[in-house]
Amino acid sequence: KYLSSGISTRGALAITATARASAFLSGRDFVIPEDVKGLSQYTIVHRVLFKEEFDPHTRKEIIKSLIEQIPTPV
Repeated sequence: KYLSSGISTRGALAITATARASAFLSGRDFVIPEDVKGLSQYTIVHRVLFKEEFDPHTRKEIIKSLIEQIPTPV
């Protein structure tokens, strides 16, 4: 209800790259869902179109709440 457009392929590649960097800096050679979820609010917020104008903090919170609703695989 907040977004009019999702991320592009380049946006998905950016999320992948930041998740891989997070895993590397954590001493792992593999990505876990927390790597993706933890950085998504920073990576996605400027790559989507919102239906209305929100301040930057509110946009981050919207993205964070949407990401938290996605179930993590077990």
